[in-house]
Order: sequence, then C-alpha cells, then structure tokens
Amino acid sequence: APAARTLTASTARNIGIIPRVSAAVRIWNKFPIVKFVRFQYNLVKMTTAMKVATEYLWFDTAKRKELVNITEDVRQVVRDSGVTEGMCLVSAMHITSAIWVNDEEEGLKSDMLEWAEALAPAGKDYKHHRTGEDNADAHLKRSLLHHQCVVPVTKGDLDLGPWEQVFYAEFDGCRRKRVVVKVLGA
Repeated sequence: APAARTLTASTARNIGIIPRVSAAVRIWNKFPIVKFVRFQYNLVKMTTAMKVATEYLWFDTAKRKELVNITEDVRQVVRDSGVTEGMCLVSAMHITSAIWVNDEEEGLKSDMLEWAEALAPAGKDYKHHRTGEDNADAHLKRSLLHHQCVVPVTKGDLDLGPWEQVFYAEFDGCRRKRVVVKVLGA
C-alpha cells in the first residue's frame, strides 16, 4: 500500500484531494480549540484506464409486492467487471420498484412492507388513478425506499457491512422489469 503523506489544508485543496481529518483538541475556558489539524491521504498510482461495466438483471415477480435478494447477482457483476477498487451503482429502471439495502431477516422485511403499506396504502383513491392507472401506491412506496444505491467496491468485491444485503423491491409486479448494475473503477 502507498505510504500516507502529511500536507496542509491549502495544499490539499489546491491539488483536489479530499482529506481525512484528525485533530488534537485542547480545552480552554470550556470551549474546544483546534490546536493542529493533520491531513492524510493515500496516493494511488493509476496504471490502467478506468473500467466501466454495465449489466441488466431482469425480474418477473410472481407477486405484486415482493422483495428479492439480489446481492449475489450484483456481486457476480462486480467480479466479472474486473474492477478491484471503485463503485457499483444498482438502479431499478421502473418507477414502481426500488433498491433497498438492509438485513436478510424475514421479520424486518415484513415490517418494511407493512410500514410502506401504512404510509402508502393500496386501494386508496389517489389522483394518479384518474389517469386509468391503479398503482399510485407503488410509485409512493418506491419514493420511500429509493430507486438506487451505490456500494463501494474494494479488493474486487462489494464492500457491504456484515449484515447488509441488496434487495430489489417490487411494488407493482407480475410483469417483466429490470435493474441496471454499473460498475466503475480500476
């Protein structure tokens, strides 16, 4: 690994580095005063061009509302990309589905679906239904969970927390939909 170097805040700003800050603080009249700030950064020598890989995951859920754990599918896209350090974007490409990062635990998944249903109940007389559609609740549920996530890629793998999993959340299923997985890095 490249050695860490110490530099001043103005130098870091001038060369476009976002530093990690550590500060030694002393207490003077009960107010914290920054005595000194040390910035550290790691230089990574880029010997190859940035890699970009795009793949699509297709879904045709059996139920109208369903959570599908796609962690291993996303992980395989990252491995196939050859990217060892970078980012992985996972984005639902339909306006009634979402991407959710959380624990693979049945109670939590049930709680999330119940919570979303309480906030955006199906069968309500939404203004969107005046267009002939019947899925306004699905649009709102997507907004609650969000349409995408970005996961760091470290050492060629998803850098998820110990319990984190990536889910495709479907709220208006029973038809073919897709998720784009885009991996960028070196």
